[in-house]
Amino acid sequence: MHRGTDDPRSFEAARYECTGLEHRSEWNRLLLGRRLNPTVEVQKIVVCTRRSVIGWIQFDASWHGNEIQVLAASAFRGQQETLLVASPGAQVQMDCCP
Repeated sequence: MHRGTDDPRSFEAARYECTGLEHRSEWNRLLLGRRLNPTVEVQKIVVCTRRSVIGWIQFDASWHGNEIQVLAASAFRGQQETLLVASPGAQVQMDCCP
């Protein structure tokens, strides 16, 4: 859909048209549309969190408000990485510091 995306960094600090998070069976997905002008106001951001940087997310606890949705999450051998769709300024509460 997006031409010239051999380098994933081409998506950094960019704004895209999007209808929002979609739920497909057990999967979530976020389909990015056309790239928007940098002056367009941001409504949601995609954030990658890592345990080694911000701490461990306790998914069975109250760790966020309504302004955050989980796009994808994985954990293996004490490491955790989570993709979040969040409103600008949203906050998460971690179990402990890294």
